[in-house]
Amino acid sequence: GLSDYIRHLVMANEVDFSGSVVAIQQQLAKIRLSILYHSRIMFLQIPFYTTIYLSDFWFPGKVNWIYIVFQILFTGAFTGLAVWFYINHKPENLHKKWLKSMVNGSGGKYIEKALAFYNELETFKQE
Repeated sequence: GLSDYIRHLVMANEVDFSGSVVAIQQQLAKIRLSILYHSRIMFLQIPFYTTIYLSDFWFPGKVNWIYIVFQILFTGAFTGLAVWFYINHKPENLHKKWLKSMVNGSGGKYIEKALAFYNELETFKQE
């Protein structure tokens, strides 16, 4: 959680912009992968949010069985969704629009812009 955000900030501050373009690209790609893996783990929390409103009123058996079945199905659906996101949240799928927008929302947009800028610089240097 918070330790990952701090680690990402430290990694971003450690980027040496006076070094070679390739080294900078490697450092930025490392940060992007770290953000991707962090958001991958964060999706595993989704099913727990479906139980946030449960209280001692629900247990032991003070509610109708229909509510319990609904809660099990609701949490089960979100568990399936979380597992699907976890499985599909990998670098090979970073080209897909849904994953790219999620990573960009976690700070990856700035890393992507920096990588694009350095790719342009590398192309300019080769010309």
